[in-house]
Amino acid sequence: MRTLRPVPASKVLKPGLTYVLVEALDAEGNLVPLAMDKINLTVKGEGSIAGVGNGNPQSFEPFQADYVNLFYGKAMVVIQSGFSKGKINLEATAKGLEMASANIEVC
Repeated sequence: MRTLRPVPASKVLKPGLTYVLVEALDAEGNLVPLAMDKINLTVKGEGSIAGVGNGNPQSFEPFQADYVNLFYGKAMVVIQSGFSKGKINLEATAKGLEMASANIEVC
């Protein structure tokens, strides 16, 4: 079964932005380079989605959305934290892929 893996650039964040790489992986943990799945994103806690992207120069997707299509197995989510301390949880889901999440601490 394929799965998603969100990888935050930082696990601890001061108020501001952080980048989260979302990748599609196969059952052995290898990148699936031809994956183009639509990824639905949910942020809970002390943050919100500031932007999304996938590097596809032919894409007309919005940069501010709660979804992003993978491009060659990868996409980027930009998370904006508030000024309150707490946790941010990013969940990534897609049809046919196992859900994954990443936690970021705001200090």
